[in-house]
Amino acid sequence: MKRKRNTKKSVAKKKSEYPRALTRVTIMLTSMGLLIWLAGMICLTSITAEYEASRFIGGYSSHAYTIANYAMGNFERNIALYDGEEFNYKKKMFWDIVGVDNIFYSCVSASGNSLFIPYREMSEMSEVWGVEKIYSATAIYDVNGNCVEDSGNDFFFFEYLTQWDTESKSSKYARAIFDREKLTEEGQKLLIEAENWPRLDVRAMRFTGSFDGTELVPVQIDYVNTEILIEGRNKLVTSSAYSDDYMIERYDLWVPIYENPDVVVDGAEFVTLYTKQDMADLCWEEQSPAFVYGEKAYEDLNALVHDIATEIAETSIPYGYESQYTGLGLVIPSAYSLLTEDGEVSHYVVSAIYCNPWYTAVCSLWTIYLVTFFAAAVLIFLVWLSIKKQLIEPARVVSDAMLNEKFTLERNPKSNWKWQEGKDLEQVFMADKIRRRKKEDEITRLNTALDYAKDAEQNRRQMTSNIAHELKTPLAIIHSYAEGLKENIAENKREKYLNVIMSESERMDNMVLEMLDLSRLEAGRVKLNRSEVDLGELTHEIFDKLGMAIEAKELKLQYRVPKDLDGKVMADKVRIAQVIENFATNAVKYTPYGGNICVKMDRKAENVTFAMENDCEQMTPQEILKVWDTFYRTDESRSSSGTGLGLAIAKNIIELHGGKCGVRNTPNGVEFNFTI
Repeated sequence: MKRKRNTKKSVAKKKSEYPRALTRVTIMLTSMGLLIWLAGMICLTSITAEYEASRFIGGYSSHAYTIANYAMGNFERNIALYDGEEFNYKKKMFWDIVGVDNIFYSCVSASGNSLFIPYREMSEMSEVWGVEKIYSATAIYDVNGNCVEDSGNDFFFFEYLTQWDTESKSSKYARAIFDREKLTEEGQKLLIEAENWPRLDVRAMRFTGSFDGTELVPVQIDYVNTEILIEGRNKLVTSSAYSDDYMIERYDLWVPIYENPDVVVDGAEFVTLYTKQDMADLCWEEQSPAFVYGEKAYEDLNALVHDIATEIAETSIPYGYESQYTGLGLVIPSAYSLLTEDGEVSHYVVSAIYCNPWYTAVCSLWTIYLVTFFAAAVLIFLVWLSIKKQLIEPARVVSDAMLNEKFTLERNPKSNWKWQEGKDLEQVFMADKIRRRKKEDEITRLNTALDYAKDAEQNRRQMTSNIAHELKTPLAIIHSYAEGLKENIAENKREKYLNVIMSESERMDNMVLEMLDLSRLEAGRVKLNRSEVDLGELTHEIFDKLGMAIEAKELKLQYRVPKDLDGKVMADKVRIAQVIENFATNAVKYTPYGGNICVKMDRKAENVTFAMENDCEQMTPQEILKVWDTFYRTDESRSSSGTGLGLAIAKNIIELHGGKCGVRNTPNGVEFNFTI
């Protein structure tokens, strides 16, 4: 038992040392599925990024040309529409070129809607994903290489009015360069957080500062938008019949977006300029990341633009600039020559775009990422579930069944093992169960045979001892009487001695015959000569032979047999007579003087039960168990005759007929019976 407990502990310990197959399969399937999904998404993103790069290049490779033509049109013809330089129309054209909105219009003008995500959507996605948007830088140089204008400054440029008049119109242009650090909270929200000027809903702006006719150094900038107008209407008036211009003129609805009170301009007076809806634009650029272009490192796009402009001024060749990757980013430079009516170059427009095709691809594919990820997760789960149900579960059930002492397959009735491996496991288990059961049966049979052999050996030894004991007495008597004859005893005693020797010899002969008979019965070498035997008549014949012994002890013999009972059976008459005679002699022998002997018979279908009861002392349970053993006698001290083989022979005879013997205590004695 100790060894068995240790074995169970070792099995449990072995189980704890290794992970379950289901855990391993889960990890492997998840890892493999994730790796395959990642590899597929990387390949898809790479292909999409290359496609987006080609579209970026197609949209922005002629960026300088596009924004110049959009902003200026027929430059010389438009300049001729105005009488003097005080209108600043030429400078307004330059300001348009370097303004931030040129990225969007370049995209639309150069390639229609072919760019997968235009600038404004990219800006919104950059807020969601936290990835940098498209950066641009533009500069205008004269033929001598001098910078006329660039996008490095933050400024508003606008068509202005010198006083707020709802009927006033103007075609004069100015700009206000500002420091973004001086923006108010409302200005930060308007410009920095929104990042989509000038498409904001700006109804009017007011600039206050020093003005030289072209540029204004702002001290304060205010604005009004639709939301402010609606709030003003709700608070100040009940009718919406007033115009926006009247509301702005009548009520103080201006909200400051820029304040710089530290501005001091010697000898200049502060003025206030106004602009109405759609009359103001903005130059607002964020500094691009550092990058490498043509094996040279640049801090931002402005540095690249100035290098290109310097090269153009030296070579007078405003083309031949290739787009190049720098890490995941893509730099797209371009240049364009502005011509006079005489066809001579007056200025160069140089532009550079920094974008991230990979980011554009990720933004455009994120829904595909989600869909494919969930599809892959569902597929992995289905595969995992199939492996669990069709492979892991059968292995676990069979393993538990083999470890179970009962060796039973506790399978879920709803489970359906469809894979061949599961069916093979079940078949192998059932075959092993049959083999195991056969082995257990064989072990049981061998143990039974061993117990039988031990009992047989014990019986053999007991029988040998009994035989030796039983033969010892008659042999001793024969030996002593033979010695008496040898010593020439008196003539009158010789006949007595010879009779004793003959009697003991017959006793030994009967004993040997009974032992031989029992041996043949146990070996199954006795053949029965069946015939119709009437048990009632046979019993009467046997008791007639014992009549003198019955009369000597004055025993009372009774028959309790129904009159209509048919006591006939198909049996060997000699052998059945031997059984009944054994029961009868024992009954006469052990019944006390004047006691009762009762014979009973009964029939149930084809079976006849014969019983013989006599008055005597009841038998103990141990005696009842051993009464059919060879050489067993219940009272050795009082048994002067008998071999102890009669009941054993009777039991074997009845069993040879296919019946069975029995013994039980009755209120007055003991009953021996057999059914045949």
